[in-house]
Amino acid sequence: PSQAPRSQTPAAPEPAAPEPTAAERQVTEAAPEAAEPRPSESDESLSPRERSDRLVADALAAEQQGRWEVARALYEEAFEVEPLNPHAVAGLARERLTAGDAEGALAHAERAVQLRRRRAAYRVLLGDARRMGGDVGGARRAYERALELDPEDRDARQRLGR
Repeated sequence: PSQAPRSQTPAAPEPAAPEPTAAERQVTEAAPEAAEPRPSESDESLSPRERSDRLVADALAAEQQGRWEVARALYEEAFEVEPLNPHAVAGLARERLTAGDAEGALAHAERAVQLRRRRAAYRVLLGDARRMGGDVGGARRAYERALELDPEDRDARQRLGR
């Protein structure tokens, strides 16, 4: 039997994967399932919250890569699966801020704060949405409340010039 001639050119080595950034490591630590193989999203053994959290993890990865349209679609799907998932709502607020939609960002940020009143990061998000909409005083109050919840919150401190 004849064999196909082998190429004399050696195969190029696979490029090394880049080291993850601090933000990427933080997302993986916050949602370790994002790095693991997953069953299909329609897997009936997962609760709606678990399915929603997996979609949020995928959306965060897309967000970090600057793929905002993909992130938005995944956050929207996560919200549809579990409307009470504050991470999905906060993700939609971040996406709307990036898109320059102050009204949409504000609606989602307010909802995220309602769902998790003691999460400083959501207060910062609310402040950012208010600032984008021109409510400087409301933004300041949101940042100050974030610092009451977490005196070390770097984003709130930065926005207040501290």
